[in-house]
Amino acid sequence: METVRTYAQTLDLVEANKGIEMLVAEYRNEVQRMITRGMALRWDFFVNAYDSHRFHGTGLDGRENKHIVYVREFASAVSILQDKTNSLIDVYKDITRHVDDLATCSFTTEAFSELIAKIQAAIDQLNLEGYANLDNWVAELDAKIEALLLVRLTHIIQLWCTEFDRTEDDEPRREVGVIRDATMKKRAERRKDEKAIEGNLTLKPIVHEIRIQNQVIFLDPPIEYARGIWIRQLHSWLGKLMLVSFTIRMAANFMETGVVCGLRRIQSSRYEIGLQMQGAMVVDTTYTGLLTRLNESTLVRPFDLVETKVQQVKDYVAKWLQFQSLWDLEAEYVFTRLGDSLANWQQLLTEIKRTRQTFDNSDTQRSFGVCVIDYEQVQARVNAKYDSWQRDILQRFGVKLANEMKEMHAAITKARHDMEQQSMRF
Repeated sequence: METVRTYAQTLDLVEANKGIEMLVAEYRNEVQRMITRGMALRWDFFVNAYDSHRFHGTGLDGRENKHIVYVREFASAVSILQDKTNSLIDVYKDITRHVDDLATCSFTTEAFSELIAKIQAAIDQLNLEGYANLDNWVAELDAKIEALLLVRLTHIIQLWCTEFDRTEDDEPRREVGVIRDATMKKRAERRKDEKAIEGNLTLKPIVHEIRIQNQVIFLDPPIEYARGIWIRQLHSWLGKLMLVSFTIRMAANFMETGVVCGLRRIQSSRYEIGLQMQGAMVVDTTYTGLLTRLNESTLVRPFDLVETKVQQVKDYVAKWLQFQSLWDLEAEYVFTRLGDSLANWQQLLTEIKRTRQTFDNSDTQRSFGVCVIDYEQVQARVNAKYDSWQRDILQRFGVKLANEMKEMHAAITKARHDMEQQSMRF
């Protein structure tokens, strides 16, 4: 009866821990086979004979020994089921806790790798202890981990987009270091209450300088440099987007290059891989395939934001690059194109005044959030060249205007003289 009670209690434990049924199924089936075997025995004869012989102190015959052997085997099977179940529950709780931690840990390779390693170590223990159906059980666990990581991956992309699209309203500062420090401080304060900012996800502003060298205006480094940096930053969070053939040992090194997608998958029989795993694709042993399961709009949005930001910066830089014409154009060519039309000269002077707003101010930088354009080096030289052109154009316009006024004065004087020479008829 004690064995039966132990069996019932063990079944209650299995029922209370739904995730372990598959792993203890073999031991449970063994107990059930023993029960089926015991159903064929005549237990009334065994009980009466056992009590009688125990009272008289005599031994049991071979048939009676068969019952005793069965009882011992049944008790042994139940004991194994109990031990395996109790041991498994402890390991299962550890695995469950580590899996739950994957949903809340900081978004770093170290944090994820540590948890995955703990889960793998627990699975290795189950494998060494010989639990059945481990392959199927690990496959289900892996699917659960993959779904969880997919949620984390989607969230980090959304956070990356929010961070990338953030703009700073602070007054521009002359020192790049001051801008960076203020940006870091402001961002940290605004998201202090968020969940660890997913591993302190912060995109440092990339500083580009508009320079002039040998009378050529250019952006240093080019805006394509910023695009490459932003995309590499995104890839560093998503993991590498390429599938390369690696052995298991090489895959472990590859794991370090990505946060989520480069993580090694859990395996049910890591100690039994052998030669059949040589040449396996990394996609089979890592979570690189998560990228293909992302919603298309989720994965496309960060790249769209990058291209939009690049275009915004290009449009602004183009306003500075157009000042290259201040050095390229010849004054006589401009004066010839304007001709004698005072309207054209007035329009040019109006455009000169409006365009000066681009550089004729106390600022030396323009912030686009994750990108800062520093134009201090070129500002003074453009201003000086602009003043020179404006003086020449105003001077030439003054000459044109004076000539036009002289001609008009002469025409009016002549007309007046002609009218005075004519007799008035009424």
